[in-house]
Amino acid sequence: MLTEASVVSDTAPRVRRAKSLRSRAKLRLPTFTVVDVEVDRVALNGISLFVPNKLPEAESCAVQMSLFVEGCARELRAKGTVVSCSLSGMNGFRVAVRFTDIDQDSAIVLEKWLR
Repeated sequence: MLTEASVVSDTAPRVRRAKSLRSRAKLRLPTFTVVDVEVDRVALNGISLFVPNKLPEAESCAVQMSLFVEGCARELRAKGTVVSCSLSGMNGFRVAVRFTDIDQDSAIVLEKWLR
């Protein structure tokens, strides 16, 4: 049986919750240190990164990176909080960052990229 919700979801563009991506990003720490990091996965609500040094949970940070949307490089800028950090072998540490503040333009870029 089809409901109104299922009809709407079948015709609306689908947005993936997360997507793997091997790219580079800049991570700004509370000390104003900027670290060049490798991106692992990107989602609407956060990002997974490989960093060279362990970061404490609940640490504030800011992420900046480029995503290709509609054939053009678009900037994604977001503030976030470290929710986990674990050793990941030769990759360094895998850090999960939950976005806490993302501007409207970056949110639109992210939604389009995840489609």
